[in-house]
Amino acid sequence: MMQHLKKTSGASFSTDFTKALDKNGDGKITFKEYLVAYYRTATAKEIEMMLDWVKPEAVAEPVKEALTAEQVEEFTAIFNLYDKNRDGKLDLEEVKDAIKGCGFETDEAEDMIEEHDADKNGTFNFDEFTAMISE
Repeated sequence: MMQHLKKTSGASFSTDFTKALDKNGDGKITFKEYLVAYYRTATAKEIEMMLDWVKPEAVAEPVKEALTAEQVEEFTAIFNLYDKNRDGKLDLEEVKDAIKGCGFETDEAEDMIEEHDADKNGTFNFDEFTAMISE
C-alpha cells in the first residue's frame, strides 16, 4: 500500500511540477522557464542576461590574417602557373590541371569551384583562389 502511494504521489508531483514550470504548455521545461520559476523576482532583462551567460557565442567567421608580401608573391606565381590562357581567371579545366598536379581527383574541381567561387561565375579570380588556398 505504501509503495503504491509513493508511486502515485511521485507521478502526481512530477506532473504538477511540469505543469507549474511549463508556461507555454509544450510538455517541455526550457531553461528560460526554469530560470523564471527559480528566480521569481528577476526582471525579464535579468533573465535574458542569465540566458546570455550560458548561450554559446555566435560562431564568428575566423579572422583572416593579411597575407605577407612573400605569400602574395608565392600565390601569384602559383595562380599564373595554372592560368594557361592568361585571362586572370582559372576555369574548370585549369583547376582540374592544378588539382591533378596536387594529387586530388579531377572530379573534385567542380566542387572546389562551387564552394569557393564567391561571384558564382564558374571560375576563380585571384582573390577567390588565394582565399581558398589560404584556408
